Amino acid sequence: MAGVNIPQPSQPVIDFKTGLITREWYRFFVNPSFQSLNISGVLGVASGGTSLSSGTAGGVLYFPTSTSIGSSGVLASNGLVFGGGSGGALSTMTALTNGQLVVGQTGAAPLGKTMSGDAVMAASGAMTITSLAVTTTKIAANAVTNAKLAQMSASTIKGNNTGGASDTLDMTVAQTLSLLGALSKVKVGNFSRDIATATGSQVVTGVGFTPRLLVFTGGVNGTAKVSLTGFTDGTTHAVTFDNGNASADTYGASATQDLYFVASGSDYTSGIVSSLDSDGFTISWIKTGSPTGTATISYIALG
Repeated sequence: MAGVNIPQPSQPVIDFKTGLITREWYRFFVNPSFQSLNISGVLGVASGGTSLSSGTAGGVLYFPTSTSIGSSGVLASNGLVFGGGSGGALSTMTALTNGQLVVGQTGAAPLGKTMSGDAVMAASGAMTITSLAVTTTKIAANAVTNAKLAQMSASTIKGNNTGGASDTLDMTVAQTLSLLGALSKVKVGNFSRDIATATGSQVVTGVGFTPRLLVFTGGVNGTAKVSLTGFTDGTTHAVTFDNGNASADTYGASATQDLYFVASGSDYTSGIVSSLDSDGFTISWIKTGSPTGTATISYIALG
């Protein structure tokens, strides 16, 4: 039967119940007289074929229905494949570029998007937070620990002594005390005054800073002409003094003077600090009557 075309069986090639070749086709293929098979047209899906005479190069087969097969369009090189739903062909999205991510869209095909805004991604997959992206609103309350703050110089305190809005500063002890209004500078000194000198001013220097508080004590050695304790901040003044030379066994007080030396009821010299200077202070003296003697005066200056 050489050269004779043998008719093909009418049954499907595959038995759909068993998944094996049917008996008729098996006999057909193993018949010793079989030399060639000539099937006209295309082989249908029901017969184990595709019903296709050609397909799209670069596409894939899919089932438009449960009993038919189709060929999809060209799938883009390096493009991710996504489904078309029931009866739809497979498709591909445009190939991604370096660092792109797949971003879904409701009811539409996904897209390749380059990360931007607060962070960027390199082709290696490494993500970098962009400069100045982490703002206050992105940091949870109480999330920054002391260990995450910049280190401070030794013996400094965080604060702002600029007098206006500013970034936090590392303030020294002296700056902190000054900001708090604390008295951090001390000078102990002395000077003299001849209480017989006419009314006038006396400038005392050598303090080294502008004092904010002065405390005085002094007297004429060997006499009761003693100014016990006086103090001033440049605005408020007070002094207690020995008034025994005017009235035996008495003391006096004044809220308008800082120093007071009494020789008698009509002879005395008093002084008031009239200014606090950059290196000391100035005393305005008032002499009444004819007091005599040189007073040695000690002071404590605080600044």
